[in-house]
Amino acid sequence: MLDIPFKIFPPALLAGLLLYAGITALWLQPLVERRLADRVYIPQCEAGLIKAQSRARAEQDGKRNAARQMMDMFRSSPLGQFPGFNEMMEQGRVLAEAGVPELPSAGIDHSSRCACAVSSAFDAARLPMLLHVMSLRTYQPAALTALPFTAGTFLDSSCIS
Repeated sequence: MLDIPFKIFPPALLAGLLLYAGITALWLQPLVERRLADRVYIPQCEAGLIKAQSRARAEQDGKRNAARQMMDMFRSSPLGQFPGFNEMMEQGRVLAEAGVPELPSAGIDHSSRCACAVSSAFDAARLPMLLHVMSLRTYQPAALTALPFTAGTFLDSSCIS
């Protein structure tokens, strides 16, 4: 039963295919993954994180401005004449400022989170990636076209630093 491949194919061809598969799995696949990650997937991930961060910052600024306008409106209303109201509004302002955490600057390096997410996504698509590399990148499995979405999933769940 095990000798059927040797009857169909010459042993030298089978040995060459096994050698090629071993070299591909141990050397070429990590090389291709590293280059794809460095050139494509990590920059996409970083750009997405920076964009999401700027949207969250704009949303925070909008909420803070709305709270400040509301407090200014109450201060200028007849309620502002009551004793202790201004102190209470000042305490509310301090609590509102403290309640909204400040986001880090947009220049922060997200490469560690993105590298973790892309590495986890490549680990999840190990066999399709091996087939892709073994076919000299002519075969494009569906798992590789969905890799950025898979990386986003890992970024949200397991790669939070």
